[in-house]
Amino acid sequence: MEVTASTSQRGIVAAVADRGYLAGYTPDQLIARQLVKELEELCEALQSITAPDNTLHDLLFDAARLGKFARAVFDTPSLFGGVTIDCDALLSELPDLVVPLAVAADTLGVDDMLAVARDKANADIARGVRNGTA
Repeated sequence: MEVTASTSQRGIVAAVADRGYLAGYTPDQLIARQLVKELEELCEALQSITAPDNTLHDLLFDAARLGKFARAVFDTPSLFGGVTIDCDALLSELPDLVVPLAVAADTLGVDDMLAVARDKANADIARGVRNGTA
């Protein structure tokens, strides 16, 4: 894995590694698992929305179910055997994952979301691996 210039990003990765979630995976498996984890977290974040519109309400209901499914998949490392990643395609999409979160963070008055994420990742080290499954 390459070391980045971002101190916050390096700190996040180090904390996740210290928690026990990165060892023993190929780069493709590691990326696939993190993307599934991202889906779980996004679905959980969507639960902060209350919507009177039926279409949006239905989406939020489905997201809650999908988030629980993503969590179960993340917690089953054997499902990631043999996965491959199209790195070029993923590299073109990663910024698109970050942009909406940056806008949301800024709207909520968060000065440095990566620093906040680093602090959260460091605090999570003590929790270790959930359910004993890396």
